[in-house]
Amino acid sequence: MPTDNSIVSSSGFSNLRLLSLADCQLTGQLPVWLSKLKNLEVLFLEANRITGSIPGWLWTLPRLFFLELDDNLLSGEFPKELCALPALVSPQPLDNTSLDFPIYVTEVVDELQFPFQLRRVISVANNSLNGSIPIEIGHLKQLQLTGEIPASLANLHFLNMFSIASNKLHGPIPSGTQLQSFDAINYEGNPGLCGPPLPNQCPYIIGNKGDNDIHDEKMDMQSHGFI
Repeated sequence: MPTDNSIVSSSGFSNLRLLSLADCQLTGQLPVWLSKLKNLEVLFLEANRITGSIPGWLWTLPRLFFLELDDNLLSGEFPKELCALPALVSPQPLDNTSLDFPIYVTEVVDELQFPFQLRRVISVANNSLNGSIPIEIGHLKQLQLTGEIPASLANLHFLNMFSIASNKLHGPIPSGTQLQSFDAINYEGNPGLCGPPLPNQCPYIIGNKGDNDIHDEKMDMQSHGFI
């Protein structure tokens, strides 16, 4: 990856708002010159071979609200400095979360029509991160969790506090676990969640089948195009 800071001072780069280098066979660590792109809002770097730790200087990008680092070789802990990203910390809505120019993506579509809408995202899946999730992650007021509640949480039996309210989670709350002992208020604000302690039942719980059996059956039907 280029390391010369002069690339940023070239015409147009200082005003760059979106940078996509996904699946470009990039190697090495994230270059510091990215920190000079103060107008950068969206950064796609997934599916490369980027190594090293996630740099804490990313928090100095005042407008960055979408960071995609999936499928790389990143290691180390999730940096607590990243939990200070201004665009994700402020409770105020961003003045520009819609990119109002056409974006060209090869092998997917010829052109994505503008405005191009993106959610606020930090994605680091499929890397080699370790250590604890920093408590400072709670400062990211505009960041919301998506997906299902991991079934592995059913193995936890000594939780004193648990709240996943006001996110975008969906699917059943793992049953037969300590998770049912918490008040429903700890799950509210996730319209797609279902099952106790929430009052809305999961629509695919039928007869005496277990939650996991029904979920697997539904996913299998979806994969075959039946639903």
